[in-house]
Formats: sequence, C-alpha cells, structure tokens
Amino acid sequence: MIKPSAPAPKAQTPVKGPTKPSAQSPSFASIMKSPARPSLILSPIPSSSPPMAVHKTPLELCSYLNDVLANLFLGSSLSAARWTKNNNLVLVAGPDTELHHLQKASVVLTRAISQFIAADPTSPIPITASENIHWSCLLINNIPTGVSPTRGAYSLTECKDALACDNPAYRVLKLTRLPSWVKCPDSYTAGSSSSFVVSFEDPTGGILWHLLGHWTLFAFGQAGDLHPWKQKPRASLPSTT
Repeated sequence: MIKPSAPAPKAQTPVKGPTKPSAQSPSFASIMKSPARPSLILSPIPSSSPPMAVHKTPLELCSYLNDVLANLFLGSSLSAARWTKNNNLVLVAGPDTELHHLQKASVVLTRAISQFIAADPTSPIPITASENIHWSCLLINNIPTGVSPTRGAYSLTECKDALACDNPAYRVLKLTRLPSWVKCPDSYTAGSSSSFVVSFEDPTGGILWHLLGHWTLFAFGQAGDLHPWKQKPRASLPSTT
C-alpha cells in the first residue's frame, strides 16, 4: 500500500525589521504660517543721500550684495531690495536667513552699499543700518469722541490713557504713535462716536490677529469693535496735460 506523501511545508514569510519612518516634507499650511521675513533699513545721512539718478535697481542691489554675502557669510542671502520715498534702502532676507544673520552682516552690507550707490566709489556715502520692524494698525470703532458744548474731542493722550486703563493687552503694546482719530477732531459734533487707529510694533503680524480674536477694546465707558486698518488710497489728481 502506497502511503500518501506529506504536504510540502509552506514557505515562511521573511520577517521584516523595523521600518524607518519616511521623512515628510513640510505642508503648504506650515510654510504659509512662517513669520514675515526679517529686513534691514539702510539710511544715508540726509546731507549725503544719493540722487535718484544714482539709485541701483533691485536686481543690481540683490546681485551685488548676495555676492558679498556669499564670500563672507555662507548661507545668508537677500531676496529683495527697495527704495523708500524717504530715500532709505530696505533689504529683505532670503528664505533661510534669520534676523541675527542680517544683524551680524549689517556692518559688511553697510560698507558695501555705501560704495556701490555712491556717484564716486572713492567717496562712499555715510549710511546707518537698523532693524526694519513691522508695524500693524488696528481700527477701533464706536468710541465716544467726548465732544460737548463745553469741550472738544478727546486728545490723543486721553485716548491712549483710556485704552491703557481698561485693556491689559493694550498696555504691553510697543506703540509707534499715539492713537489718532480717523477724522479731523474739529469735525465731530456733540455726543458723537467715531473710530481711531492704533499703531504698534508687530514683527510677525501675530499681535494684530491676537487682538482681533478678542473682538473688542474698551475706552471711555464703551466697547469698541476691532478691525484691521486699511489705508484708503489717495484720490489721483486730475491731469494738467
């Protein structure tokens, strides 16, 4: 009698070792949440500011200064440069350049640009460098103006003191100017309410959105609702040609 053959043993599945987690690239949302890029302001002294004819283009400025940085500060770069209406030069850091990198390189950048924008490179333009701190402006609506038959609108100092009295979040702001009414104070009538604007240092823009999340600030016995301030464009003058 022939015995049936035993079934062939099943092949064992090889045991895999621990798998290395795959590196995940940063999400689009996380990149968009990155703070605003740091920047420097280079300010020629008023008596030696370069005339507009000597101004270099943003591309010329960035290319020249990035060559300087590449030789002395590896990994640091600039992404943009622009002239302001006050004849200052704003330098915006590259994507991987932090504020302390710019601060460390500021002496070199100042020396390089003072020669590059001078009409005569042998007579460099004296320039000072400072951190360009971002401002935010907050609009506070529905605030009593204080106008009555016996007095005018609350002064800017009175507005500042009233906000500081009732709003702990306001007290810690680094103001760049006093709160200002959005209209001429002389135009307000007795018993009226209006809006004023508060400007403060806000390097990343996060302070503004934190305040907006609280909806209100209090002043002169009233809750004012909050909005980001948007400067209205000036009306263009009619052409004379």
